[in-house]
Amino acid sequence: FDTIFGAGRANVYVAAESSNVAPSATIDEPVQDGTIELGDSVSFLGTCTDTNGTEGMTYAWNFGEGSGINSSAVEDPGAVTFGTAGTFTVSFTCTDGFGTASVATTRKVTVTEPAPAQTPAPTPSTSGSQTSAGCSLIRQ
Repeated sequence: FDTIFGAGRANVYVAAESSNVAPSATIDEPVQDGTIELGDSVSFLGTCTDTNGTEGMTYAWNFGEGSGINSSAVEDPGAVTFGTAGTFTVSFTCTDGFGTASVATTRKVTVTEPAPAQTPAPTPSTSGSQTSAGCSLIRQ
């Protein structure tokens, strides 16, 4: 057949199909699950890698339901102070510029109440009155 492209030829254009691979999220710090006391902080650092590059990458840290800590949208939020006792699953994800999210990576942070302060035992006295274990003793 004759066309304007020449006899027996046809121009075919095939769009190259690109496949997007999900990025990979890693929690660099802390390196494992851990336990801290109420009011202490933990340093959080993350890394996201993507075969398509990191242009347009967004980050999401969630510090656990009930922790009272707001989510963070930075790759390395740094020191985070826990003001509520409990066990919290902290998750980190990243989403590439094409909108594909990584699988969440997690750490468990257990926050405990501080141990009560120890009061020194009373010193025994040989005369007068003294208090011992919440009881008043009077010597005569």
